[in-house]
Amino acid sequence: MLSQYVNQSVTLKTRTGQNEYNEPTYSSSTIKGRFIYKRELFRLENGEEVLSNAILYTMATVVEGDNIVSDGKDWVVRTVYPHMKLNGIKGFTKVVL
Repeated sequence: MLSQYVNQSVTLKTRTGQNEYNEPTYSSSTIKGRFIYKRELFRLENGEEVLSNAILYTMATVVEGDNIVSDGKDWVVRTVYPHMKLNGIKGFTKVVL
């Protein structure tokens, strides 16, 4: 059902390692998603509460530490919530930025 709403193109920058200056290196690809500017309170694994500024819903695989580029701005992926269908198969991913 979500597939009909994920019609925006965003750039996914997947972390591939580090360069000689210990800076992260990325590979880029274009994915489809639904990008929403939305403030949402969430918790990190250590229990700290953090306020996000945007949410991305996508069918693509995204992990914490990746970057999303939308409207020319880089957003760091803070946490990821995969949503499972009733049959146990991954449906979509909610990405908190």
